[in-house]
Amino acid sequence: MKTIVTLRFALFLVFIGLISTSCNKPSKEEEKKAAEFRAFSTSKKFKVISFYADKPVDYDESDNIVKQETDLWAYVKEYIRDDVNFVMDNQVQIEQNAIKYPGTDAVTLMRQFNVGSDRTGAYLEFVDYFYEPLRYKLFEFKENYFILYIDFKGGAKLFSKYELIP
Repeated sequence: MKTIVTLRFALFLVFIGLISTSCNKPSKEEEKKAAEFRAFSTSKKFKVISFYADKPVDYDESDNIVKQETDLWAYVKEYIRDDVNFVMDNQVQIEQNAIKYPGTDAVTLMRQFNVGSDRTGAYLEFVDYFYEPLRYKLFEFKENYFILYIDFKGGAKLFSKYELIP
């Protein structure tokens, strides 16, 4: 009897493992999108050109003013606007140019740049305002630009558009 219970429990664990593995698998379409974006972005330079929300948000909650806005470009730090990013392998070389991140004089910064996919879609592991890792979802990419987004409060999406530099 004890063997039957142990066997049932083992089969149950295998079943749960199979279900959880299949739920996390990306679709073939998302895997293809990630692979195409990886090829598209490698050995390319780009810079951020816009930052916006799909619906009005109060982006800066640290102030005492409640603003509901979709154009968020004013919140992009000057040193980020000045950056030129160059992708190679699984890294991005960030050329800081004239305006540098406070506290660093480095001309270039090296950070991770990983493209992949999971059950939620294609994603990009890139950097936030402080050059720390952040996972973005890939919204779209065309011949000369790409758009990433993160989920925000209230179901909003915050989009960052990057333009390729020849």
